[in-house]
Amino acid sequence: MKYDNLLEQHLITRRKYFEYFNRVDERQLYRLEKNFFDSIEHLRRFEANLEPWQRETLEKRKTERYRLDVTYSGNRGLDPSTAATVEVSPEEIEDPHFKDSQKEAFEEYKDDTEESVGSYEDYLRMKGLN
Repeated sequence: MKYDNLLEQHLITRRKYFEYFNRVDERQLYRLEKNFFDSIEHLRRFEANLEPWQRETLEKRKTERYRLDVTYSGNRGLDPSTAATVEVSPEEIEDPHFKDSQKEAFEEYKDDTEESVGSYEDYLRMKGLN
């Protein structure tokens, strides 16, 4: 089929473009990039010129190529077409980057309502570094 030929050409030009992107001089890179974008253009133009029944057949063929892997859901009696919802309250979500020392400081200073005011110069004056 012509579509398969165009798709194969596009995949080859895409592979070459990304493999040689940092290895070739500017002139060769321009040629590879032009070939890559031309192959995409040829593929899209071919798809756009198809009759509706041909486009439908092609879409069906494309999606059949990527069937869902339903082994896990089939073994456990789950319906793969429905999205599983997970009920989690905000308290149950634990931040993996929140250290124990931060948790202790958070608890230690939770009653502290005094706001910090002042500039960096005030801080340096207070520390005696100015």
